[in-house]
Amino acid sequence: MAAALLVLGSAAHAQGRTDGYGQGPTFSGFLCCNMHTDGKWISDINYVENAPTIVPLGTPLRVTGYGANRVFTQMGDKPQTLGNDYSRTMTLPAFARRYIVPVDPRIALAGFTPKIRNAILAGHVTPGMTHQQVIMAIGYPITSENARLDAPTWRYWRSMSDEFQVLWVDGVVSELIAMPITRRAVYED
Repeated sequence: MAAALLVLGSAAHAQGRTDGYGQGPTFSGFLCCNMHTDGKWISDINYVENAPTIVPLGTPLRVTGYGANRVFTQMGDKPQTLGNDYSRTMTLPAFARRYIVPVDPRIALAGFTPKIRNAILAGHVTPGMTHQQVIMAIGYPITSENARLDAPTWRYWRSMSDEFQVLWVDGVVSELIAMPITRRAVYED
């Protein structure tokens, strides 16, 4: 019996599956966007508060497993957990594929204008950015508040009490609505 379980467990591992809270493939790729970490945890809400270190877009990551609303990854020699805290309308494998992409986003970044490229590298939003460019700069908006990526407004949070909104017209950023201190921290005119 134990030998049969070992064989089944080895087959599941060979297929890139995990047991436990969620199942999904293990794979390697690149972080889609600039994300904040406390050193061990990256939340999909991407708070700056309590997560002062930026993991830059294009950072190589390897998915090693899944847990309750979390994707376990390896970043070089360090484990890093990607938390699905506010986008739970997505399955964990889809969530993992959203944030860990197969093509290094720095390739696309190199083709952008210097103004857009510099804003993304600084984690800022600027008028004229596309959806892809905003995501690269500050991450995806959480699905619990932004059900559709084609919506005219995306809501983001820098902390529990520090919200800002990106407004879209014809598929590009037209404005950012925020308190003055937040606006200065994330927006370049």
